[in-house]
Amino acid sequence: MKTSWDLTHLFKDVSLALEAEEELNKKIDTFLNEYEICLKNIDDFIEVLKLNLEINELLERVYCYYKRHIDINSKDSNMKENFNRALELLDQVDKCNQNYYAILYENEILVRQFMEDEKLKFYSLYFERIFDKKEYVIDSNKQEDISNINKLTNNIPSLYRHIIEDDIKYEMLMDEDGKEKKCSHTFTSKNREIRKQSYLKSRKSMKQFNYTLGFLFNLHAKAIISKAKIEGYNNPLEKVLINDELPLDFVEKVHNNVLNFVDVNHKYVKLMKEELGYSDFYVYDFSCPTLEYKKEYSLDEALQILKKIFNIFGKEYTKFIDQVFDEGWCDLYPKNGKRTDSVSMVVYSGVPYLLVNYKDDFNSLRCLCHELGHTIHSALAKQNQNFVYFEYNLFVAEISSLVNEELLYSYLIENSEDDGERLYFLKRRLFYHRNSLFGQMNYSLFEKEVYDEIIKGKNLDATEINNIYLKYEKTLFGDDLILTEDDSYDWQNVTQFFVNEPFYMWKYTVDRSIAMHVHKLLKEDKKFVFEYMNFLRSGNSMKTTDLLKILRINLDEMNFITNAYTELEKEINQLKEKVKKTN
Repeated sequence: MKTSWDLTHLFKDVSLALEAEEELNKKIDTFLNEYEICLKNIDDFIEVLKLNLEINELLERVYCYYKRHIDINSKDSNMKENFNRALELLDQVDKCNQNYYAILYENEILVRQFMEDEKLKFYSLYFERIFDKKEYVIDSNKQEDISNINKLTNNIPSLYRHIIEDDIKYEMLMDEDGKEKKCSHTFTSKNREIRKQSYLKSRKSMKQFNYTLGFLFNLHAKAIISKAKIEGYNNPLEKVLINDELPLDFVEKVHNNVLNFVDVNHKYVKLMKEELGYSDFYVYDFSCPTLEYKKEYSLDEALQILKKIFNIFGKEYTKFIDQVFDEGWCDLYPKNGKRTDSVSMVVYSGVPYLLVNYKDDFNSLRCLCHELGHTIHSALAKQNQNFVYFEYNLFVAEISSLVNEELLYSYLIENSEDDGERLYFLKRRLFYHRNSLFGQMNYSLFEKEVYDEIIKGKNLDATEINNIYLKYEKTLFGDDLILTEDDSYDWQNVTQFFVNEPFYMWKYTVDRSIAMHVHKLLKEDKKFVFEYMNFLRSGNSMKTTDLLKILRINLDEMNFITNAYTELEKEINQLKEKVKKTN
C-alpha cells in the first residue's frame, strides 16, 4: 500500500518535465505563428484546434508536476524555480488562448459553418462555451496588463502561507492533561479557563499580523477586481457565475434565502448554551467537548468503512479506492514542509492526486472520505470524457465530496456501538451541517461586502475588514453569543481569501444543500444511484443547469436549499430532545 504520491504518473523524473517545457515552448511558438491559418479550410481549422488543446494539456502536466512537489515539500527551492517558470508558461498559454478566441470571435459566421461539419460535431459545446464569452475577449495590450498584475501578485498565496505557518509565533499553554501545547487555535477542553486562555493567546498572536494580512487581502482583492474589469466583467462575482454557467443573481438569491433562516442558527447557539449550563456564551465555548469520544481509525479501518458506504455505487466506484493506494494517488500522512490542508486535484494529466494529513482520528476519516469524493469524481470523468469535457467547474466540484460525507455520517450513526457514540456522531453531523449552511455563508457574506467596498473605491484597512466580519458574525449567531474584538480576526485563517479565486465559500452552502438532497434520494429511490453515477461520469460535457437536472435539481427554484435548512432545524430539535433525556 502506497501512502505517498507517486509523481511518475506525470513524469518519470524532472529531466522529462524539463524536456516537456521545451516542447511546450516550441508548440507555443508554432501556434502563435500559425493559428491564423485555421480559417483557410476545415482541415487546417481542426489542426489548429488540436494544437491548442495539446498546448493546454501539456501545460497542465508540467504545472502539476512542479506544484505537486511543492505541495509536499515547500522548502524545495529547485522545484520553486521550476514552478515559477510554469507560472510564466501559464501566462503565455493564456495569451495563446486569448488570441485564438479573438480570431474565432471575429470570424464567428465562418466558424459556425465549420461546426456543422461532422468532424467537429463533438466540439459543438466547446465552441458554444467560447462564444458565450465573446464579449469578454481582450486584446494583446490588455493581456499584457493582466500578465503584469499576475507578476506582482502571484506570490500572495505563498506569502500568506509563510505568515500563517512560519511567521506567527504562538504562545504555549498547559492543557488539562498537563501537556504544553502551542496556542494556534482554541483548545478542545472541558476546562473553560483553558479554552479561554488558549483562545485569547491565539488571537493575541493573530492580532500582531492583522495589519499585514489586511493589506495582503486588500492587494489580492484589488488584483482580482482589476483583472475581472480588464476582461470586461462588472466584478469578480459576475466572472465566477458566468464561468460556472449560473444565473447572475444566483448568489444574491442564496444570500437572501439564508438570511431568512438565521433564527435556526440562533436556536443552535441557545441549545449549546443551555447544554453547558452557562449564563454567558463565548466563541471558545463551542470547543467544549460535551461527550467523551477518543476512538481511533487506522488507515485499514478507515478504508473498510469507506468501502462499505461506497458499496451503494458498485464496483465502478469502489475499484478506485484500491487504485488510490496501490498506485500512489494519495499523500496521506503529515510531514515537514507539506501543505497542512486537505485537497484533491481536478486534473486530466496523470492521476487525480489527493493530499490529506491523516492522524487516525474521526476528522481524518472525514477528510479522507471527502477528498476521495473529489478524486473518484475526477477519475470517473476522465474515464468517460476526453480532455475537452473532463474538468467540471468549481460549483459542481463540492457535490460529490459532500455526498460522501452524508453517507459517512449516516453509516456511523446507524452503526454506533451505544447511545453515547450515536449522540456523538449526531452532534458531529449537526456541526458540519451548521458549518456549511451558516459558517461558510458567514464567510461568503463577509467576502462579498469587502469586495463591494473595494469596488466602490474604498481602501479598507484591517480594522474596517475586522468590523465587517464581526457584523456578519452578530447577524448569523444572534444575541446568545457574546462577541468581542478578539472574534474579529478569524477571517485571517480562511485560506480561500488569499490563495484561490474569490467567491468560493457560498458553493459549500449550496453544494451541501444539494448533497443532503442527493443523500435523501439515494436512500429513498434505488434507481437514483444510476442517475448520480451518470452525473459523476459526465464531467463538464453538459451545461451546469443540465448536469444538475440529472440530480433532479432545478435552479429556478430554491426548494433544495430551503429543505436543507428545514432538515438542519429538525436535527437541532432532535438533539435538544436527546440532551434533555441525557440530563
